Amino acid sequence: MVIIDPYWLNARVEGSFRKNKHRGPFNGDTCYIINGFVNNWHFDAWDYCN
Repeated sequence: MVIIDPYWLNARVEGSFRKNKHRGPFNGDTCYIINGFVNNWHFDAWDYCN
């Protein structure tokens, strides 16, 4: 059994006036995607990666 310490992610888009995104805590395999435009972007996480 592997024990994984919880972790947090911080994301920002250079040139954007939006605040940084802080997500977590996560403690396993998770996929992340940043999508959108410079001033309208989203940071999403999925529990199952395909």
